Amino acid sequence: RTGRLLFPRILLSSQPCHLVTSSHFVVIATADASLSVYNTSTMTATLSNVKFGHMITDPTHLRDISLTSNGLPVISTHDCVYCFSNKMKTWFELSRSSEASIIHNSQFSLSSTLTELTPLRSLQNSTGLTGLTSFTNNSDHSQNVTLVYLESQITRSQCLGSILECEHWIKCYVRYLVSEKLEEKLREFCMGLTKVPIKSNFGVVDVTNCDTILTFLGSRTRPLLQDCMTIIASNPKLQRLYCELRDTVVDDTH
Repeated sequence: RTGRLLFPRILLSSQPCHLVTSSHFVVIATADASLSVYNTSTMTATLSNVKFGHMITDPTHLRDISLTSNGLPVISTHDCVYCFSNKMKTWFELSRSSEASIIHNSQFSLSSTLTELTPLRSLQNSTGLTGLTSFTNNSDHSQNVTLVYLESQITRSQCLGSILECEHWIKCYVRYLVSEKLEEKLREFCMGLTKVPIKSNFGVVDVTNCDTILTFLGSRTRPLLQDCMTIIASNPKLQRLYCELRDTVVDDTH
């Protein structure tokens, strides 16, 4: 804004084709499908020559490149949006156009619980993909698609570091499992939040599938589990599972 030179001239691996600034971050994409992010306040490279050619056909025809508030690059193609994860050192899928064929439902809408523009919601709003649920027909395919979508929203929230959205989508996930009466999945997921091994048709399962959620949410896990139990308790056919979870939580506190 002041016209002051922030960097000396940077030598890139190829001709630059996109340059975007946000706050004190600068992202540059080059014609050989590599991307770098620079922090002008610390004079450091947040990312250096990260490849993205495997996601697109022509680097010069990207629909959009943007940055999250913490300097993570977001790439939009004609049918997908990708974000880079510093922790995983790879790109992950943020949304895809095929999800737009899933019908919007207010019970999964983020606007009903969060008023501020949270990271995942903000990025998906820009692509026209917001709170979604299932196809109109009640087929096994629609159930699987909805489950994959909700599970994806949980992991996407974690990758973006959005605790509020992660909690929201976990509740949506549990609510959907309850409505579909998927008791085995409910037991596995909720017991995972308690870190207690469970017995299934395949024997004793050491539940570790929720470890990343436990680490991510920390002390907020227990209140979230209580909310999930309240959702389960609303279905009379799942009272046995509710009692099982309640007893596990009580035993864990002693």
